[in-house]
Amino acid sequence: MGMSRKLELPYKPFLKQAAFHASSAPFRLLGGAAGPGKTEAIMWEGVIKCLVKPKTVGILFRKTFPELEMSLVRRFLEKCPKELFTYDSSRHIATFLNGSILQFAYCDTPNDVYRYQSAEFDFIGIDELTHFTEYVFTYLLSRLRTVKAGFTPSFFAATNPGNVGHAFVKARWVTKDSKEPGYRPEDYDFIPATLNDNPILMKNDPEYVRRLESLPEHERKMLLEGSFDVYVGQFFGEFDERYHVCDPFMIPEHWRRMRSIDHGRTSPTACLWVAIDERGGLWVYREYYKTNTDADVNALSIFELSASDPRYWFTVLDSACWAHHGGETIAEIYERNGVSAEPSEKKREAGWALMHEFLRVRTPLSVYRAELRLSDVDPLPIGTTFSEGFVMHPPKIHIFRSCVNFIRELKDAIIETKRDGSVTEDVSDRCSDHALDSVRYMLQHMHEGSSRKKETFLEKLLRQRRDESVVGPATLNKFYSNKLR
Repeated sequence: MGMSRKLELPYKPFLKQAAFHASSAPFRLLGGAAGPGKTEAIMWEGVIKCLVKPKTVGILFRKTFPELEMSLVRRFLEKCPKELFTYDSSRHIATFLNGSILQFAYCDTPNDVYRYQSAEFDFIGIDELTHFTEYVFTYLLSRLRTVKAGFTPSFFAATNPGNVGHAFVKARWVTKDSKEPGYRPEDYDFIPATLNDNPILMKNDPEYVRRLESLPEHERKMLLEGSFDVYVGQFFGEFDERYHVCDPFMIPEHWRRMRSIDHGRTSPTACLWVAIDERGGLWVYREYYKTNTDADVNALSIFELSASDPRYWFTVLDSACWAHHGGETIAEIYERNGVSAEPSEKKREAGWALMHEFLRVRTPLSVYRAELRLSDVDPLPIGTTFSEGFVMHPPKIHIFRSCVNFIRELKDAIIETKRDGSVTEDVSDRCSDHALDSVRYMLQHMHEGSSRKKETFLEKLLRQRRDESVVGPATLNKFYSNKLR
């Protein structure tokens, strides 16, 4: 490095930090409770990688810019020897004497990822990984590549349980049961750590444990015990891949088809194709999910993907697409390209309430009895399925495993929290919700009219099918009879 003396780094890792640094897994996670020195480990892992191999290019992320400055950047500037690097504060880039580069970055919204679409990194590190959605995580991984001889790209992170990315982090690192294409459990190394693994913090701030112990139970389990088995804030808590996700099959010809579109300009455009079975159950069987494409391209793609389907019962499009900004409206562009649509409803909370209802698979037994006006001694209907005091129902919505973006958004969605700590019945704007919005539009359109004392789309369809005495296919009957056993 062109230096006449050796410098000793002011870092003596604790046992769990050392295990994290020593791991050779392509995807490493130091996680669990608050306070075991996770941020410190992330910062030093980036520095060490830059020092060990000249001309390394790496990047470290936090969710927001203030968090970045107060954690990773501050630690780096305070603790890394100044003789080793120069720092560009406007670009947040440290350049080491051996030519290695370490960038500090943030990704506050899903669209922030596109700032890195032409970049290449030898390593990527993320502090508080669960603050990021799975979409952001997977997109950033696409920037992890190198053509340098002797370089092996790597990813490392640290996190507490909870927040928007809890589900995918738990599935990839903790339970290792992710269904993502190409996933290999052996590539993911989880090093759990608790406050007890940081003797310096325990010595300097003994009251920290007491403060964590005073938290509500769910928060205490996450932050003090590092448990990934609790998750506060997930919006669609009803969603369970075991019940809602299925392998693709040939949709019966007589099932009615629907399309629903959430159009985006710089954000993704999401179109979902949905079929409805004889029982009123919905099957999401195809999706289109594209970013940075104009309306003509989106509309033509949706038209072409629909070519093999029978006639659509309806197509619904975000009502904002009828706004005039000079020239053709977005809705007119879709119409010109063969995708004729009706405007969506904009009542978000009402739409989410329908989504909750369609996802529901469990009802407390007491509530179920009340709904049927049964006493505790009355016999329950034949075929009722139970689980730990709950009645198990077939869900009203099923999703083909190929609709990966819709599944991801269902798992990632968290509750919107106001500044005063209160919650709303809305999905947080920190989440990607384009496919969610698309299905919400469709559900609201199906149920249009109920408040006007007239037959809804869904009621009309089911009445017509009763009149036609339509019999469901064996595939459907088998699915319902086996799924909830």
